[in-house]
Amino acid sequence: MTLNPKFGQKVLDPFCGTGGFLIEAFKNIKTGIEDNDKKTMKILREESLFGIELTDTYKIAKMNMIITGDGHNNIIRDDTAKNQYWENEDLTKVIKKLNIKGFDIIISNIPYGMTTDYGYLYPIPSNQGDSIFVQNIILALNKDGVAAIIVPEGLLFKKEHEKLRKYLLMTNKLESVISLPSGVFFPYTNVKTNILIFKKGTPTKKVWFYNLENDGYELNTNRRKSQFNDIPDLLEKWVEKPISKKSFWIDMEQIKTNNFSLNLNSYRKIEDKNSIKSEMKNIGELCEEIKS
Repeated sequence: MTLNPKFGQKVLDPFCGTGGFLIEAFKNIKTGIEDNDKKTMKILREESLFGIELTDTYKIAKMNMIITGDGHNNIIRDDTAKNQYWENEDLTKVIKKLNIKGFDIIISNIPYGMTTDYGYLYPIPSNQGDSIFVQNIILALNKDGVAAIIVPEGLLFKKEHEKLRKYLLMTNKLESVISLPSGVFFPYTNVKTNILIFKKGTPTKKVWFYNLENDGYELNTNRRKSQFNDIPDLLEKWVEKPISKKSFWIDMEQIKTNNFSLNLNSYRKIEDKNSIKSEMKNIGELCEEIKS
């Protein structure tokens, strides 16, 4: 499973902020499209990218998209949690024209620690925005849609979110949990976050965890470039997803018995123990070989 937006796919960021993810999606789709191909570019600009933002920041997202090459038409101001953007008058025409029932790709960094009055609209009712925003994304995907979302780490292990995690795992194939270091979003916040990558439609059987400890920048308010960067290693491992010092697989049965926790650290301890047992076994085999 990869998130590689292609021409013809419908991409949504329901919490788009200044439009960073949509800009990258636009650039990715535009690769290979000639600027003088007016018909194709019109579809890219007007029928491919969608963004929702609660604050006035949506104006900045529109402007950024225009500077990038356009695609600003379907960026609107709305409260995503209300789940009424499907009927928004600025989107109705394009949604009906394209018969959009759900989005192919959703990429987003959800707002953290917010509350909402619209939790009763969702399968797992809650007044906590973290839970409702994730559910909103799941519901907005089409039957085969894929998502990559950044969430606060507390969502992955706190008891109050256990039902949400079960809902996520039972209705989607959660492929990967990528643990990010604290400081990635300095100077705005030092909240510890993770990336969840999943596909809608089939239950999860196992999950690949990756511990990204450095992102190529200092993990402080300065955020200057650093020589330490795990991103190349993550990209190298992404297709095969091997077991390594930074990555491992956990079966769904084990996740179930651990209150559906998706916290990398709790499973890493188990993996370390398994690694020690494996090493002890290998030493024993070596001794047998020496005796013989």
